[in-house]
Amino acid sequence: MKQYGNAFSMAGIFAACLMILVIVILAPTIVWGTTTNPSRHIGVYTSTGANTMAITVSPGDLCWIDSIRWHAPHAGETQNTGYLTVDVDSSHGSAYDVRLYNLAVGSIDDYVYLDQKILMEGGDSLLLGWANSAKITWGVEVSWVKE
Repeated sequence: MKQYGNAFSMAGIFAACLMILVIVILAPTIVWGTTTNPSRHIGVYTSTGANTMAITVSPGDLCWIDSIRWHAPHAGETQNTGYLTVDVDSSHGSAYDVRLYNLAVGSIDDYVYLDQKILMEGGDSLLLGWANSAKITWGVEVSWVKE
């Protein structure tokens, strides 16, 4: 039987290949956070309706609003006037409240906010509103991350 190397070098090569495989598989989940990173918590709020939209999302603790998605099929095709508003109601009082967006609904069916994270302190609330004069069915999803 012909020997191609000693057992130590073959074991070393096997161990190196195994380590590379483990890094390739586990590194993305550790870096980007999944169940292997329990310090990261993702919360999601969803709501739907066909009347006036007046939503208050209060994540509770310090967190980052990760995304806001709003969908109202055919809203841009109707005579639906009014504005989709997104505000932060600060726990520090009305002097710190801020309007993030005020979008004319008459021209859009969908709104997705992914631009930058919005810091929310404990007690802050995110307020979403829309008059919805045409009574179109809408859906909203807000997600946040607590680290």
